[in-house]
Amino acid sequence: MAQQNQRKKVRIPEEVEYFSKRKFKKFKKKNKDYYDSKKELKEAYFSEILYDVPKVIEFLLRFSHIQSDEVKEIKSRCYEQFSGKPESPAFIKYITKLVKADGNEAIPNIEYFPIILHEIISDINRYNEEAKKENPEAEVFDASELYELSNVILKKKLKKAKKKGIDDAVAFDCLSVIPTEDAMKFSPYFRIKSVFEIMYLHAKTKQIDFKKMMDLLLDGEYYDIVISFALQERKEKFQKFNEQQKSFFNDISEWVFNELEDMDKKTIENIIQTYIKTRKRDAEQNKDGNRRYFISSLPETSYPKICKAVERIKNSDETAEKYL
Repeated sequence: MAQQNQRKKVRIPEEVEYFSKRKFKKFKKKNKDYYDSKKELKEAYFSEILYDVPKVIEFLLRFSHIQSDEVKEIKSRCYEQFSGKPESPAFIKYITKLVKADGNEAIPNIEYFPIILHEIISDINRYNEEAKKENPEAEVFDASELYELSNVILKKKLKKAKKKGIDDAVAFDCLSVIPTEDAMKFSPYFRIKSVFEIMYLHAKTKQIDFKKMMDLLLDGEYYDIVISFALQERKEKFQKFNEQQKSFFNDISEWVFNELEDMDKKTIENIIQTYIKTRKRDAEQNKDGNRRYFISSLPETSYPKICKAVERIKNSDETAEKYL
């Protein structure tokens, strides 16, 4: 079923198709007589293809994970358009200038664009690293303009992170995955998983305040997804961490159970039931294992609502106890 979903037929919007195939050379040939300078010609070209950018951003965020040849091809062409085709002027500079002048409001959906830029930058960095391994003298791609645009879009959030005392690199990397709370409507579980991976990586060498990170990225509306993901994390991961990462892992556990305890009875039960269902499904496939914490071992004096929910679930389902 998962494989079928990965290869399902996706309708490519006309705007996305059009954007991906645009070429400055063709535009120049058709329109050069209408403009007094090359600068004006570039501006006109950029203005025209900018019209389709909001649709392109939404399409890429909703469907770029689909592993069909058609989607992979359209994604590749769109990424190339953003990063600058060899025969055309760099589009990113134009967007950066516009956002600097008029803010994120200048382009619909631009607030989500750091997610796409993050992936393009990661692809470039990966390519550069492999190229340098093969040949230390190899020419590499410069991603500085992509970094600049992402910083411009994230300016207010990065400023907020600075005030909270959050490390610049940690804030930038995490906001590149969840640049705004609304970004959670695009593959929410994947967003949380990616942010956790980023934080664990930084926690090797840096002190990270998990509560501050959650306050920066999300509000309480999405905490149930964060808690559900954290509860499912496998304990074996902990064994591979250094001491600082282990401390961070434990800080997450404390945050998870404090937040869960503050939720209403129904939400607490729903989260624990989802946890049990996931573990049962894994057990059926012989891939279950110890998770972050044995929930049944929580002290009732500190977490009375969670403990009562656990007892109610065990009383109604005797098979649940082994997962708690």
